[in-house]
Amino acid sequence: MVRALSIIELSRLAGELDATSGSYIDQFYEIDDNKFRIKVSGSGQKSNINIFVPYYAILSDTFEVREEATNFAMAVRKKISGAVIRSVSLYSNDRIIRIELGKKEEALNLILEMFGQGNMVLADSSMLISLVYRPHDFAERSLRKGERYMAPKNESIDFLDADALEKEFKAVPAADAGAQLGACLSRRLGIGTIYIRDSIARAGLDPKATIKDVGQEELDAVKRRVIEIIELSRKKTDVILYTKDGIPVDMALAELAKYSGLEKKPCESMSKAIGELCSVESSGAPKNTVEMERLRQSISKQREGIKRIEQEASGCRRAGDTISSNTMLINGAIAYMREKKNASEKELEPMLTGFRLKKIDRKRKTFAIEAEADSR
Repeated sequence: MVRALSIIELSRLAGELDATSGSYIDQFYEIDDNKFRIKVSGSGQKSNINIFVPYYAILSDTFEVREEATNFAMAVRKKISGAVIRSVSLYSNDRIIRIELGKKEEALNLILEMFGQGNMVLADSSMLISLVYRPHDFAERSLRKGERYMAPKNESIDFLDADALEKEFKAVPAADAGAQLGACLSRRLGIGTIYIRDSIARAGLDPKATIKDVGQEELDAVKRRVIEIIELSRKKTDVILYTKDGIPVDMALAELAKYSGLEKKPCESMSKAIGELCSVESSGAPKNTVEMERLRQSISKQREGIKRIEQEASGCRRAGDTISSNTMLINGAIAYMREKKNASEKELEPMLTGFRLKKIDRKRKTFAIEAEADSR
């Protein structure tokens, strides 16, 4: 699985998709959960926009098929088949790709939300929603037919705005001294945690360095690297596909120190790099991405947790069976305890065969026992 892409990477992708401007939409398909394909044609050429929200939207010559059209696919087809693609861009300076369409006199917006669980929304020129793949109500917005589409609140600046970037770095020393520099910059710059961490590492800082631990010289070094990465994105240099033993592991817009031991393969586009990463998954080859390793560890922990719960549940069932089958014995000991004020452990223990007497509360005339099955 391709990792979640940052705003700077999605901006590069949107620029590649914008090459389809002027093309017509021939057909729309829903391939699988969160997976879609838009077949487009223009200037005598045909291509596909393969979409998997919230992970990618790429140009590709390859495609998947689905025999039967879903209700959502048929509804979208009715709206956008024959429409011309006017432009593709990021929306609201966020991880949202906006495909502007025109069909006769009607203007449409196909919106791809590339965060969270991902979503696809079709809205008119005024952003009034007509179709939504996954309807949902949030605290500050609603993704439902008839509602006006609103992007979520976003703290990120426009990373292409040099003045805004300079302002953010000048504000760092005055921020919460105990906050981590990486978290602070990732939230505001939008270029992606993977690039922020690389910039911090190249400045000789610990990845978890707090703002109070960072001097001005080190902060300036981080800024220079951030600007360098932004410039590489702006110039649309080759995307680097990192591989291990020939198998794609990750891709990036700039060289990353964390992958210094891996092989590098230049790719002319994000679409091509992501396509190669996806081909590894579909071919069943080993997947070594950071995201896959995180998922493996998470699954392992969940399995261990389930095993512990099953063991505890099994012990509880055994104890419950023991108590149920010895109700008369326990009731007899309770009656004896109530009749005799100072009942001793030596008196009660023979009456509670199969149980361990843990505690006697003579004031309340109660006792606590543990079924032997509990400790198995």
